[in-house]
Amino acid sequence: MRGVDSRILISQVPGGMLTNLENQLKEQNASEKFDEVLSEIPKVREDLGYIPLVTPTSQIVGTQSVINVLNGERYKSITKETRGVLAGEYGATPAPVNKELQEKALDGAAAITCRPADLINDSFDDLVEEFKKVIKDNSLDIEANEDNTLIYALFPEIGLNYFKHLDDPEFFEQRPLDIHQQSSSSYLVTIDEKEFSVTIDENNNFDIATGSASNISPNQSQQVKPQASSVSSQLNAPLGGNIFKILIAEGQTVSKDQTLIILEAMKMETEIKSPADGVISNIHIQVGDAVAPGDLLIDIA
Repeated sequence: MRGVDSRILISQVPGGMLTNLENQLKEQNASEKFDEVLSEIPKVREDLGYIPLVTPTSQIVGTQSVINVLNGERYKSITKETRGVLAGEYGATPAPVNKELQEKALDGAAAITCRPADLINDSFDDLVEEFKKVIKDNSLDIEANEDNTLIYALFPEIGLNYFKHLDDPEFFEQRPLDIHQQSSSSYLVTIDEKEFSVTIDENNNFDIATGSASNISPNQSQQVKPQASSVSSQLNAPLGGNIFKILIAEGQTVSKDQTLIILEAMKMETEIKSPADGVISNIHIQVGDAVAPGDLLIDIA
């Protein structure tokens, strides 16, 4: 049962952010970590110069707090957006940021001290050229016009998937039939693992019959990914999310703390780094794959 919780006064978490945190932890199968995340939020906010907890900076603070708790080490993994705040890409913060954390995030680069937008060059022409290459590489039958280019620029992974299936109506959600077009007025509804058959007649009278829930068919079951072992030469997913970029190839030599994968988790981009020096012997994932915490991603020999 929900009630008054005075910890909210300390963490200063607004209602919308609180709900989002709960959903993020559920997605990571870590709901029991909620109290730890609530305690971490004020610390992260202080490190980031007391940025306001409103969109989008509330999402940045919340997600970085979740990652810190799930990793068991503060700032072991720093999101692209957190790095942006520390670099000054979001403008000046109300208070100075944590200098030690800033140096770690920028890795020798200089922070922005002017208006960030003044440093942005017009890159649309470059985006068009990049998109033309994507069209060619994927044999897409579309034009690199303004609308398509913007779709790809805003949603690279989802947009590319959309373009690949433009001629496949089965790929997209079907438009619901109008009421008079529906061929059946009987429905199956499952509530708390119990199946109910609901029949509605032309006068909107309904009849409900109960039955046992059917088993999930094989094609509905999710593919089980290999779980990582404790071997140090194996890299596993620290968070659940989607593989956004793979920055290495099999046979490539990598060094410890080198960024190997960009994971899109909780609406943020998270860098996954190599745990040791070595050679990439096997890559178990592809761009676009959904992974769960602990899934095996890469073998390093």
